[in-house]
Amino acid sequence: MRDRYEAAAAEQAVATWGPVAGRALAERTYTSRLLGADPALVLHGGGNTSVKLRRTDVFGDEVDVCCVKGSGWDLATIEPKGHPAVRLDGARRLLAVPNLSDEDMVATLRSLLLDQDAPNPSIEALLHAFLPAMFVDHSHADAILVLTNHADARARVAEALGPGVICLDYVKPGFDLAVAAAALLAEHPEAHAMVLLQHGLFTWGESAEASYRAHIRLVQAAEVWIAAQPSATPPPWDDARVAAAQRRVGRVAACLRGALVRAGLRTVLDARCDAQTLALLADERLDGWVAAGPITPDHVIRTKPLACIARVPQDGE
Repeated sequence: MRDRYEAAAAEQAVATWGPVAGRALAERTYTSRLLGADPALVLHGGGNTSVKLRRTDVFGDEVDVCCVKGSGWDLATIEPKGHPAVRLDGARRLLAVPNLSDEDMVATLRSLLLDQDAPNPSIEALLHAFLPAMFVDHSHADAILVLTNHADARARVAEALGPGVICLDYVKPGFDLAVAAAALLAEHPEAHAMVLLQHGLFTWGESAEASYRAHIRLVQAAEVWIAAQPSATPPPWDDARVAAAQRRVGRVAACLRGALVRAGLRTVLDARCDAQTLALLADERLDGWVAAGPITPDHVIRTKPLACIARVPQDGE
């Protein structure tokens, strides 16, 4: 995991977006794009970020808002308008509500938007609003999920990431997750990051740089811990086996496309024949891995819940 933050690039972002959006939101946009640029942190459309600001409402009053990523925006290409402003006082009052359905939460958040033409705030907007820090970053980092998708997840997180990182059991994103996260942080005000088990990582700070770099440091720490563990994955195939597999793919692909066309599906196939992928596909544990589904429910929008294994006869069979 590489820290992509560059002071000169951040200042260029401020020069580009700052005159209209203000410095803080321009910096927020810049570091959001850094998170979105790395698929090991978020897939297309995943993750969310926010910044708390003061804005002028239709009455000319200065109000506190949480500018949080809007649904439909991709962090890799997000612009300032991709962080719609939600009235912070109204959002935080929801902490006192005993329960709230997803539909009511979405409707309430829309009613709190300063701009009614803005996109719906992220499903995790309330969690961003409930956290006190000015800047908040959230990703579904692969390395963090490697730690959390185990029965002993809390021990792994503590060992890999160190003190100050609190863990929350999996809760479906939305109102219940936001309330649970706020309660956990209230019990641990010294915390500087939060890991949502089977979900992802939250970091925060008083600057966009601080929140982003805290995020990257924790992902790097997870990667270092993982690298020190005995490997459970098969070794990559050698060049000769890869070359043979790639030649065979061309023959198999023609048959597969023909079958799909007969089923009424015109498709373009993307063959991925790198050494590591081929070794994983040939492993006897493949069926179990596929049955486990994606490493976080938040990936389902891109990877879908289950894969199809089509075992192709060997040449000559």
